[in-house]
Amino acid sequence: MKLFTTGRTFLGLSLICILTVSCLFSCSNDKKNTQNHFNAAVAYLAENKLKEAEIEFRNVIQKEPSNDEAYLKLSEVYRKLEKPKNELVALINATTINPDNMDAQFRLGQVFILGRQTKKARETAQNILAKQPENTKALHLLATAQVQERNIDAAIKTLDKAISIEPGNAHLYAFLGFLFYYDKNDFEKSEAAYLKAISIDNSIDEPYEELLAIYKDKKMFEKAESLLVYLTNTPKNHIPKLSKLADFYASRNQLKKAEKIYLQAVQESNKKDYLPLYNLGTFYVRTKNYKSAVNSFNKVLSIKNDPDIRSDLANVYFELKEFEKAKEQATIILKKESNHSNARLLLSKLLIEKKEYSKALASLEDLIAIDNSVVPAYYLKALCLVEEDLKDLPAQDLKMAASGTLSIEIWKRRMAIQSLKQAIELSPEHFMARLLLADLYIKDNDLNLADKQITYVLQLMPENFRALYMFGNLKIMEKEWKTAEKIFYQIVDLYPKFSPAYVKLGLIYNLTNKPSKAIEDFKKALTLEPMNMEALRYLITTYMSSNQRELSIKTLSTHFKHPDLTPRAKGYIYFLLGKIAVSDKSIDQAKQYFNKSIKTYGKTTPSYEALAKLAEIENNNFMAIKYYELILSYDSRYFPAYMNLSRLYQSKNDTNKAKEYLTTALEMKDDLPTAANDLAYILAEEGNELQKALHLAQIAESQTPNDPNILDTLGWVYYKQRAYDLAIFKLTESIKLNPDSAFSHLHIGWAYYDTGRYEKAREHMKIALKLNPNIKGAREARNIIGE
Repeated sequence: MKLFTTGRTFLGLSLICILTVSCLFSCSNDKKNTQNHFNAAVAYLAENKLKEAEIEFRNVIQKEPSNDEAYLKLSEVYRKLEKPKNELVALINATTINPDNMDAQFRLGQVFILGRQTKKARETAQNILAKQPENTKALHLLATAQVQERNIDAAIKTLDKAISIEPGNAHLYAFLGFLFYYDKNDFEKSEAAYLKAISIDNSIDEPYEELLAIYKDKKMFEKAESLLVYLTNTPKNHIPKLSKLADFYASRNQLKKAEKIYLQAVQESNKKDYLPLYNLGTFYVRTKNYKSAVNSFNKVLSIKNDPDIRSDLANVYFELKEFEKAKEQATIILKKESNHSNARLLLSKLLIEKKEYSKALASLEDLIAIDNSVVPAYYLKALCLVEEDLKDLPAQDLKMAASGTLSIEIWKRRMAIQSLKQAIELSPEHFMARLLLADLYIKDNDLNLADKQITYVLQLMPENFRALYMFGNLKIMEKEWKTAEKIFYQIVDLYPKFSPAYVKLGLIYNLTNKPSKAIEDFKKALTLEPMNMEALRYLITTYMSSNQRELSIKTLSTHFKHPDLTPRAKGYIYFLLGKIAVSDKSIDQAKQYFNKSIKTYGKTTPSYEALAKLAEIENNNFMAIKYYELILSYDSRYFPAYMNLSRLYQSKNDTNKAKEYLTTALEMKDDLPTAANDLAYILAEEGNELQKALHLAQIAESQTPNDPNILDTLGWVYYKQRAYDLAIFKLTESIKLNPDSAFSHLHIGWAYYDTGRYEKAREHMKIALKLNPNIKGAREARNIIGE
């Protein structure tokens, strides 16, 4: 019995020992397993494999929830993943588990600073300092909190204390330099602090980049150059510092020096380092040395076959107008990356270059669907939409119907405006988009909106020539003469040899009844640019309006002897002499001059027009038609010729021919208000295509809403459609604007008659007959009146 008991006891002890040893081995294995996860996570973090690192750190925490180091490292992962909330939670966990983990406490304080939780940041810094009074990281943190509290003096004292503890800390001096310059406005102390930081550690970018920015701000370019030259002679980060110096020289337009340093960086760099070569290539692009850029980028691609670099090469080929090579490079990129934005953009630009605007538009819309952040795509889309040669738009009718737009031109303009707005929303400083948008607003007569866009550009770029010129023209349109005068004087100051600015000044003085000043500026324009025919025309017009006929002829005769006179200019002088002869009623002599003009320079449209008008005066409509047709033979988009031909054929009662010319004009540009109005009126008179007539009249009204003739046509179309109330409304508006229109009075008379308001009908018919006794429909009106 005793033996048996002893045996049981021994067996039990053996079992306990076995279990204990097993437990020890198991715990040891768990700890080893946890350490393996931690080591793997640290390795992943070092390789920037952040998702894998996150998983491994979470494995560590799952097995060991009290591991504050795992939480601290996890917070670093979240910082790189840009997940601030997760980072904050991880740091709170780390500091809760181990309040003495000073690295975690410091990082938590930094997160509070970034989140503008200043009070919590200060408390965190003070908690660290309570335990470690000489912790310079905590002092740096406290100084940052004090800056957020706008207590700059206290921040400087804190930094001074940190420097007394750790005088070899370059970051502390850089922080001090920043505060002295931007908060205390003390350049000398700021410069001294930055230079001290650089002397401690010249491999840190922050001090010298901030000091360079200050030197540039104060236009101390010699000091900036000296600093950069000094840095290039220091061993650390030598090649990047050479690139900085080269960039500086490039920014100062010291191009030979810049090129020399870029080339030095290439020569001294590791042959596998593509960046110096790439910087050299981009420098050549900026300086428009495209052939050298091609050479550099090809060398870069031999080191690093990168689609973005190949895209740069493709763009250089585009600038060189080697379009096939540009297309070849873009195609190579797209085989590798089918959605590469820059390559797709380049192919769109190539289509625009070939004037294949519809294809380019479709290509750009595809690109925007793939990547809606490509700013140039929106700008180029707008350029395509405003092109006159844009045809065969995809699903155009559907889009127009959806937008409720009457005209293709208006629809295109609206789409272009929308696209430009999107470009500006993505890139507010895209001045080309803003100026194109301003131009479209001017076309829509939205002068206030145009003003805002141009003003924005001038705030960014006060001397931008295109913006200034547009702004001056806008102010002329708005009849703000003083402002317009000031703007064109500014242009003259900046560009004293730009003759059109003097022409604009002369025009302003003409419009404000200052002919002597106008003449002075027109002469100045001609001195600068003798072939400026606009200046010559305005000068002669000003002389003639002042009854200075002899001076006009003398000026033209003198100009005729100019040694650089071109056939075009010579032809235009003959035209101006012809105009003077017309004003003298010397018709035969005028004809001789106009014909000499055409003989000298065949495509002198003004002379053909002048001959056409003289033919009309002589009731020779056959010749007038011939002259206008000659104009269209070399300028098919000269819309006044279509209008005049239509008018002449109407006078011959050939409405089919009149409609043909108006239709052709509208096929090219369907928002021409006069053409749309005239065709609408013809159709209304015929009474066959009233819906088309209404459509055309509405297009005309949308373009020029206060034109009495257009309102009359629209009212007459409504009358023909028996929409009498609408007819009366529009015709009343027309009469308000032009009470002497016999047609509007007759038309409203018929509208009142057909609605039973006979007295009003007779009243307006009487006015119509008084204004024009022979008006079409006079006999019917007299019958209604009872005459």
